[in-house]
Amino acid sequence: MSNNRESFLESIKYSQDKELIRLMELKRKYDNEEITEEDISEEDAEKLLRLYEIEIENIKKDTNNAKERIKKELAELKRQNMNKK
Repeated sequence: MSNNRESFLESIKYSQDKELIRLMELKRKYDNEEITEEDISEEDAEKLLRLYEIEIENIKKDTNNAKERIKKELAELKRQNMNKK
């Protein structure tokens, strides 16, 4: 029974990965102007919109993480500079 469950879960994961790969290829073609909005179904357009939203959120998180790291490094440099004086 467990083997069937694992097999089913793997098939779902594989299907999701295949869909993501398909969407990424569609996004690449759209970004490179190989296709236009008219070439994309409404369902795919909604999926692509969600993909772009996820990418934007990831970029925001990465940017905030970088800002925090830079703030910490700057504070450490200032502290080291004060200790030298």
